[in-house]
Amino acid sequence: MLADVEVLLEALGEAGKPIAASWEDEKAVQTEEQLKRLLRVQMPFHFHREPPPVYAEGTVGSPEVLRHFANAGYVDFDYGPKLGRLAEPTLVVVGEHDRTTTPRAARILHEGIAGSELVVIPDAGHMAVVEQTDIYLDAVRRFLKEVAQ
Repeated sequence: MLADVEVLLEALGEAGKPIAASWEDEKAVQTEEQLKRLLRVQMPFHFHREPPPVYAEGTVGSPEVLRHFANAGYVDFDYGPKLGRLAEPTLVVVGEHDRTTTPRAARILHEGIAGSELVVIPDAGHMAVVEQTDIYLDAVRRFLKEVAQ
């Protein structure tokens, strides 16, 4: 799936270069302000449309957690063989234009988890819950009601 992300990043051309650099900078982030600056640089990659101007301003971040995962690697794991062991009701939600957890990656999760449900949120990127809040929440509420019955 990393190949998908790289292709989508390259498609952004010059606009993708600061985003790629910010991912590398995550490995050394020390302060919450640095973390927020990185998030602001990355937002165009995570949103299908223009990010809300003050999105994430009130977010409380953890530089230690971001630094840990940036150094450990986000894609250096193979979850495929373990998916078949999941027996819990599972909802896989992805934005139609998600560049981070691509629809292809979401389909692999869905196909690997027996009985899972896949919901593709139209006209949204990785931040589907922000871009299409009502559609996203309707899908989650419906799924939870079905599971509760």
